[in-house]
Amino acid sequence: MSGNLAKHAKKILVVGGGVGGPAVSIRMAERGVAVDLVDIEHNWGAAGTGVTLSPLTARALCDLGFAEGLMAKGHLHDTLTLLDPVGEVVNTVQSPRLYAPEVPAEGGIMRPDLHRLMEDRLRDLGVAIRTGTTVTALAQDGTGVDVTFSDCSAGRYDLVIGADGLFSRVREMVMPEAPKPWYTGQVCWRAQFKRPEGWDGGRMYFGPVKVGFTPCSPEDMYLFLLENVAQKPRIEDAELLPRLSALLAPFPALAWLRDAMDE
Repeated sequence: MSGNLAKHAKKILVVGGGVGGPAVSIRMAERGVAVDLVDIEHNWGAAGTGVTLSPLTARALCDLGFAEGLMAKGHLHDTLTLLDPVGEVVNTVQSPRLYAPEVPAEGGIMRPDLHRLMEDRLRDLGVAIRTGTTVTALAQDGTGVDVTFSDCSAGRYDLVIGADGLFSRVREMVMPEAPKPWYTGQVCWRAQFKRPEGWDGGRMYFGPVKVGFTPCSPEDMYLFLLENVAQKPRIEDAELLPRLSALLAPFPALAWLRDAMDE
């Protein structure tokens, strides 16, 4: 984060409390900037399974002060093994340790655990967090931005940062002509499992579909399966497990996993 930005922005608003919003809030607050963070969810938190941390992502989070937390709550490692459907190794990618020699290069963490790490850091830094709130209007001039919030309150800021996701309301207000997100033809299946003994790195199996595994805690890992589907599907809950099992059928190396899957 540029030091010059912190010199000119004394009070900023960050819209969105996912990962990007808290990350920029932490860095700005570390530089002495007063930060307000708003998130539209009343029960601010994070659902979901694991998050894959590439080497660059892991380095960025470590640089924000989360190295110990990632190693304690998540699972960091140095390798990604590429395999064919029967489990023969095609290649092993060894990633460099970018942050520090003692911190593994990449890995994963459960999304709720990452949220708690970031929320604790935000509160330690004095970031003002408001939940159940978003921005309804912005008016810029040469010295700042006047903001109206969904609770009818208002404020003025030197800088407003939109980190409110794929369907960003801030982007729509500032750049209404920007293209809207569209479905690109790929579905990602995700499931959480207990990590088998000795499974210490990422793995990816290549076949009719791509199946990957990321250890994301001392006990857990998650599966992601990438399927090309022309039209955005809506699959009934009762069909999810049979459909995922069928997609895994061309991978003899993963027969044990299909047998272990349940609701």
